[in-house]
Amino acid sequence: ELEDRARTEGTRFNTPAFLGYVYQAAAGKAADPNVLEILKVDSFDHSKITQKDLDRFIQHSKELVDFVLTGRRYSTRYAATMSDELAELIMHNFMHISDKSTVYLPFAGIASIADQCPDASYVGEELDDEIWALAQVRAFFYMNNVRLNLGNSLYAGEKYDTIVAMPPFGMKGEMSISSIVESLYNRLNDGGQMAVVVPTSFLQDTGAQAAKVKKMLLSQNALYRVVLLPSEMLVNTAISIAVLLIQRGSEDCSITLTDYTPF
Repeated sequence: ELEDRARTEGTRFNTPAFLGYVYQAAAGKAADPNVLEILKVDSFDHSKITQKDLDRFIQHSKELVDFVLTGRRYSTRYAATMSDELAELIMHNFMHISDKSTVYLPFAGIASIADQCPDASYVGEELDDEIWALAQVRAFFYMNNVRLNLGNSLYAGEKYDTIVAMPPFGMKGEMSISSIVESLYNRLNDGGQMAVVVPTSFLQDTGAQAAKVKKMLLSQNALYRVVLLPSEMLVNTAISIAVLLIQRGSEDCSITLTDYTPF
């Protein structure tokens, strides 16, 4: 129905403002004013939406959120984005997640990775204000186990047992892959596990910072598996990637290399 209305009435039914309007109606006074402002809810033309329409949209909120976010996901604003297939691999094949786990997502996006293990709890942050606001709407409707802040607490002191991260590629300084891997490792509790998606170029990086971080991981027996994956595992980019699987406090010095790239 939404697709039909989007075709006949324009693209306004596939916009963050539309989603924010439905969120405002459902949440009432509990609606976050920052979310409403970021999604530009006041600019949405709701003149042709009846109360019956609105009630139906709220009733089918999950389908509504998925409809809007599917269109936004392939926007260049999202840059490289983790595919559902990659999220499933990480959460079900590479990590040990229980319903008592609290997973830290330092680059959360819309926190779609939480779909893979919905009984766990998730905390984290997102730097992009629109993506953060969309994630808040999504969490309100059907992911109330997700708590995301707008901003960057990457270098804060709180530690976690489980971290899953896909940092932005191509950054420098304190946002470089090397700096981020080191910072996240320092935020792991003893025995904690971490999965970090990196470009394969990081594996061959011989720069001083990258060499320092890799030496640290090896000297502490922290890096136990490297998984090479095809570029199709990401949305909006063709970059070849790897997943670094890390555990703090391990005594096993062995490292497994798994190659899932096509021959």
